[in-house]
Amino acid sequence: MGSHRLLFCDKKDGLAMNSIDWSLSVGKLLRGTAVILLPSLLFLLLFQQMKAAPTAVHTIIAVNTTADELNSDGDCSLREAIQSANTNDKIDGCTFAGSGDLVVSVPAGSYFITLGSAGEDANAGGDFDLLASMTIQGTGVGSTVLDANLFDRLFDIDPAHSTSISVTIVGMTLQNGRPPLGSNGGGIRNFDDTLTVQESFISDGRLTGNSTLLAHGGGIFSGGGFSAGLGVVHIISTTIEDNSSTFGSGGGIYNDGGLLNVSGSTIIGNSAQIISGTASAGGIANTGGTTNILNSAILDNESDGQAGGISNFFSFAVMNIANSTISGNRTDGSGGGIRNSGTLYLTNVTIINNTADLDAQFGGSGGGIRNQGILHLKGSIIFGNTDNLTVGDATDAIQRPDIYDTTTLVSEGYNMLGVITGTTTITNGVNEDIVGIDPQLGSRTGSPPYFPLSLVSPALNRIPALHCTFVVTGTNPLFSHGQAILFDQAGQVRPDVSMQRCDVGAVEPPYAFVLIPFVATD
Repeated sequence: MGSHRLLFCDKKDGLAMNSIDWSLSVGKLLRGTAVILLPSLLFLLLFQQMKAAPTAVHTIIAVNTTADELNSDGDCSLREAIQSANTNDKIDGCTFAGSGDLVVSVPAGSYFITLGSAGEDANAGGDFDLLASMTIQGTGVGSTVLDANLFDRLFDIDPAHSTSISVTIVGMTLQNGRPPLGSNGGGIRNFDDTLTVQESFISDGRLTGNSTLLAHGGGIFSGGGFSAGLGVVHIISTTIEDNSSTFGSGGGIYNDGGLLNVSGSTIIGNSAQIISGTASAGGIANTGGTTNILNSAILDNESDGQAGGISNFFSFAVMNIANSTISGNRTDGSGGGIRNSGTLYLTNVTIINNTADLDAQFGGSGGGIRNQGILHLKGSIIFGNTDNLTVGDATDAIQRPDIYDTTTLVSEGYNMLGVITGTTTITNGVNEDIVGIDPQLGSRTGSPPYFPLSLVSPALNRIPALHCTFVVTGTNPLFSHGQAILFDQAGQVRPDVSMQRCDVGAVEPPYAFVLIPFVATD
């Protein structure tokens, strides 16, 4: 009789195959295959936990017309449903079904703002004013579409600052917001309340300002100023794309002294402009607040001032970024990827193909990062960024493409940098850092997008499992200092279960164990 064997192959480590006798005892077989099945078991356990979660009880207000109206014709428009939630009273044909937290259910369709005028704060016209805690629930991106029609922004949360509320927006597209001159928040404005945006798409928010009236947050504005420290925003599995601020900062998001948490999201193709050259940040502007970013991508954003992708502005600003990709961002000033003047901690971040001094005028350095504050780096790739030179400017005679640091830079180890003419802190071979070696990344892929490591990348398996942990400062509900990193940006398991080591950068290469039973003849 032939003996049965089980073959398995670790794709990450090549095509070397091993075999296990099929005739092994069940106990031995399970122990021998535990490593093989670990990724699937982890996801299965997570799925079971999600299934076991108790079902929340809600009061549903169902929208049944796409018209923008506030009248008494027997139906329930989105504005009327929101007003019903605001007042806890039935407006027009809106009804309350069930009991519990208020949920405005918005079916598939396109909803255009057409009623009233901008600048009104009682939900009678212009943007939808949310005055009480509620969830606005759509049927999915591209299915439920809210269009501000270049009339105003889409949502204004508690504009009178009269109470403390929590608002959740789920499963919809928000587009074409344009509030009045000098107003913040092209898509959503939140001052001192709690906002969650989940599984949504925010695009084409347009802010206009001038030299005396700045307008911040082309997609989302939140916060009551750094002295107040108010306003909380959670961005989850959401794309913020192609929003802009003219004479303002934060083309995608502006956090004004509050708390911003971004997870599993993409901030892409946004722009910001301040002609005077102060920090403007095409993607995300964190101004005196705390921002945490996990498993996300900041891509192809642009600033005419400083900070193409992200700014962390003021000495008391705090930012933590982990398992994320920052690429393709550009600025006419400094910090193509990130400009930091606060405290910034990076764990397993890939920063590539960003550009400083895009217009080659008036100086600008640090294509990847311009650091003027406190910067901690761990397990990150900073490579292939660009710093253009300003012709005839003696102060801009040295290219500092990947990083330019003039204050405090701390290596937490296991980083890979390209050109280090802009820092004296990083040394090849010290703290397990590598300088000047191509990490050999593949083409951009996935969602949120990332750059995979090739199977011969020198970034593979460089971090021992014991050191595969986050570095964190400040308030961070997404991940904590010293916590083990279990997954990468793409959801791959960390550390590699076969090598018990983590890779440098945002992602591990795709790997899997292939089980191939066969019968071997004697």
